[in-house]
Amino acid sequence: MLKEVKAPTGYILDTTAHKFTVYPQVGKVTATQLGTLENYQGSVELTKVDTANVNQTLAGANFQLLDANHKVVKTDLTTNGQGQITVTGLAPGKYAFKETKAPNGYQLATQTIDFTIAASHKGQPVTVKVTAENTKTPPSSNHKNHSRGNSHKWYYPKTGEEKARFLAIIGGVIIIVVIGLIVWRKKRQ
Repeated sequence: MLKEVKAPTGYILDTTAHKFTVYPQVGKVTATQLGTLENYQGSVELTKVDTANVNQTLAGANFQLLDANHKVVKTDLTTNGQGQITVTGLAPGKYAFKETKAPNGYQLATQTIDFTIAASHKGQPVTVKVTAENTKTPPSSNHKNHSRGNSHKWYYPKTGEEKARFLAIIGGVIIIVVIGLIVWRKKRQ
């Protein structure tokens, strides 16, 4: 049995045991083929979602990838149309995604998303999957609410009816005065 006991720097230790058989043959050395032994590195897939609706992925978020010492490993990682970033070729160790730009309409996340690439794995390692959430930016207080609720009062347009009413009253008073004068003159005669 052949088993890797130490991986090359930057690679994941493959714990798979590779079996082979040595056949005894007198006076003759023959090579035994073991196949191809792969050296693997880790990978991570980040998915960016809306906090209120985790089924809604968010494109356009920018991240940096930091190592365990908070040194920048990769920059300008932007979520695609499916809200995802995939990073490959990672050596075993602890890492963190740090958001540097939130998607439009969302608040910048202040917490890092930590994950670990395992130092050993049996065979090819699986991609580490992490999720990052963003909260929508609350509406600004200087925006006016233009919605019409139940408290809306309806006003009729001013078409001059108040003036017409006033003139009708004046006209009525004048007619009464004129009729009164006519009646008074007839009685006086």
